[in-house]
Order: sequence, then structure tokens, then C-alpha cells
Amino acid sequence: MKISLIIPTFNRAALIGETIQSVIDQTYPDWECIIVDDGSTDNTVQVVNEFAIRDSRISFYKRPQDRQKGANACRNFGLEKSTGTIINWLDSDDVLAVNHFQAHINLHKKSSVNCVVSRAVTFKTNPNETEELWSIIVPKGDAWKGMICGNISWATPSPTWKKNILPVRPFNEALQDAQEWFFHTTMLLNNISYQILNLDTIKVRRHDKRIGKSVNPQKFWSRYISRLMIYKNLKKDNKLDRQLEFHLYRIMLNALKKSAYNLYIKNIFEISFSLLWCGINSIYWKQLYRAIFFGVPLYSVFKKGETFFKFKECV
Repeated sequence: MKISLIIPTFNRAALIGETIQSVIDQTYPDWECIIVDDGSTDNTVQVVNEFAIRDSRISFYKRPQDRQKGANACRNFGLEKSTGTIINWLDSDDVLAVNHFQAHINLHKKSSVNCVVSRAVTFKTNPNETEELWSIIVPKGDAWKGMICGNISWATPSPTWKKNILPVRPFNEALQDAQEWFFHTTMLLNNISYQILNLDTIKVRRHDKRIGKSVNPQKFWSRYISRLMIYKNLKKDNKLDRQLEFHLYRIMLNALKKSAYNLYIKNIFEISFSLLWCGINSIYWKQLYRAIFFGVPLYSVFKKGETFFKFKECV
């Protein structure tokens, strides 16, 4: 059973070597590592090619020019190039525990589930000195509800997937934030079967240059629109209840608040108008309108009025 590991990368020359070495060190030998560069301007290409020359299981591609820039397009392109029956994605600054492939493959062989999920732990500089769990991965009930309500979260490399159940382009290439949340939530809403592996096999690096720490309008727009798309899907399928609505609106309002604070004018107008229409028939309409008409002006101009963004669940 061959596993295809896909790594998008951009200007990670200083870190990607350690990431690739953790793949080479795997105790399970039947793998391929597909690295897709997103237009690096440092010597990432040179570092990766040195590994690819030494190990034929490593292949290196550049994102096609006709594909949208970003890690998601690289992830999807890597999937198109993959030949394994099991798919796994990894960020280019994180590392794998040596038993990651073996543990996942063992469980895939024993069960008929579509997805196996293991835990991730964090570290700063030394992967052997881990600090804490990246997140809780075991749901107390429906996993899709736990994902929406923020009770569980799966790091991008935590799940390994049977290739034949994945969509052609699993990652939404228009999103610059919350892409893994949207992907995992969508898959769970589609009733994929999964099994939890009670092991720490992913090591997530904490550092100031991590992509998740960036601040830009596209990030907050992606955070908003990802929740809105799930909101609409739930409503269409009659799965939306007050609790789910609350948690989705809570994140959407946070995206509006952050956009107001940073004066992302286009975001402010588009999110506000969208929420106005979305909230017309919602039990939360008063709280939404209060944030839009009072919170946004005060926060944008005076950096005050945070109280208008406070959001309480209706029971």
C-alpha cells in the first residue's frame, strides 16, 4: 500500500531540509514525496533538488503558471501527480515522527475507513522537544459538529486519506485561511468514515514566519467566506441549528471585527452587506446588526466599541 505525501513550499530553504529528512527517516518504505514549489525566491529549489537526486522517491515540481498562487493550488496539483493509494499532506516547516506512515498504513490495512487521523504536537526549534498538543482530535458526538463548533481540529497532515474518495481538487484554491477547516468539515459532512489513531505522529513547528501568523485582507475574507459556504450548505440540507449558527456567525463576526480594526475597506463592506442579508431571518439578527451598524464604525475609526461584537448564544 503506497502512500503519497504532498508538500507545498514557498521560501522554506532554511526549514524544508528537516521536513524532507523526517520523510526519508520513515520506518515504512513504500512512499513517494511530491514537493510543489509556489515560486520561491530563495534557494528552496536547490535544497529540494539535492534530496531528490539522492532519493528517487522524492519528486519536485513547480506550480503551473495557469494555477492560482498559493499552497492550496500546490496541494491539489500534487494530488494530480500522485500515484499512491493513500494520500497525506504536510506543510514544509513541519516534521513527521518516524512511525507516522507505518502507524497509519497499519490501521488502513486493518479497517475499511476512508481516513485515519493521528495527533499533532507542537515544537519551537528542536522536534525532539515537543511542547503540547496542537489540538483535540477526538469528537464527543458528530465530528462535523465538533469541527464547526471548534471543539476539535485536525492539522493538515493529521489525516491520511484513501485517494479514491477524495474530490479532484480537495482544497479550495480561493481560500488563504481556514482551507484545512473547510476541507475537513466538508469531507465529514459528506459522511466519510474515519478512525482515530491514539498516537502523536505529527510535529508542528511554532515560529514567527509561519503562514498562519500573517495579517492581510484575504486571510480574514477567507475566514468569513469559508464559514458562509458551510452555513449555506447546512441550511440547504436542513442541518443548521441554533448552536451551529452561533458558532459560524461568531467566526464570521470576528473576521468583520479584524477587518474593521485593520481598515480593510473592501472586506468591511462586503462582509457587512453579506451578513445583513444572511441575518434577516436569523434569531441572531439583532446581535449581527448591532455589530455592523455600531461596532464597525467605532472600531474602524476609534478602535473602540469591541463590546458591540460580543456575541451570545441564543438558547
